[in-house]
Amino acid sequence: MSVAPQALAALRFQNLLFATDFSLCSKVAAPYARALAVRYNSTVHVVHVLTPKPLLIGGELGGEGVTLDTENQQAASAQMQEFLRFANFENVLYTQTLETGSVWETVAKLITELLIDLVIVGTHGRSGLQHMLLGSVAEGILRRAACPVLTIGPKVRRNGLASGSINAILYATDLSPASSYAFDYAAFLARTNNARVWLVHSTETEHPDCASAERIEQVQHRLSLLGANAGFDYNVVVSSRPAAQMILSVSRDMKSDIIVMGAHSGQSASTHSPWTVAHRVICESWCPVLTIRS
Repeated sequence: MSVAPQALAALRFQNLLFATDFSLCSKVAAPYARALAVRYNSTVHVVHVLTPKPLLIGGELGGEGVTLDTENQQAASAQMQEFLRFANFENVLYTQTLETGSVWETVAKLITELLIDLVIVGTHGRSGLQHMLLGSVAEGILRRAACPVLTIGPKVRRNGLASGSINAILYATDLSPASSYAFDYAAFLARTNNARVWLVHSTETEHPDCASAERIEQVQHRLSLLGANAGFDYNVVVSSRPAAQMILSVSRDMKSDIIVMGAHSGQSASTHSPWTVAHRVICESWCPVLTIRS
């Protein structure tokens, strides 16, 4: 697994899609969207989606339902202006979109139409497997988005990335194809910010027939070669500790500005499945998490 120069050259954050529900979690995410836009001269496309709720009168759809929808749109428009003032996007190129319908369908459409390079979303994530917010919305975006997703979880505390500075990157890999794609982004961020990268892997569920110490040494060698060929300063951390626990612990110790990891779209609920690991990291991380699907 290595990074071709042309692959890194093709990576960019020119168009950012910032999905907001105007909540506190979206406000916490706003400085990260702004900082990335300034750092990479990006355009931020701010989107809010109203989900229509038909109004029943006497068991039938009432005519006032149209008026109610109009009122909701007017309220959302006012909230959008207030949110943009809070986010301080005045000196950043941005667009604003209010749409009614399915959140995921709207996000998927905008990813294609606007050539989105990165989706940014805040979450009220909880530790339970199926309890990430914007509710099932963030879950759907993370699992299905065709581009990387930067998630600002409920425990994130404002760090260097919010100020436009990335000094420490944690790259978590399970050695899968999704992780290979994720490494390209970790390398891109490291090179464009002169950051140090921690290459992290857990052997917890691998090669049960192989001695743990031997397997750890094998992966350490593999990741050392990966780092040596990538052109940035790095450390390698490999152990047999549970993956999510290890990632979170190393991230705290190194004071990472961002965690970069692959995410699988499968539906497995296994405690050790790649998606479950990513989910727990997002919910409990003190820094933003960038996930990349293969």
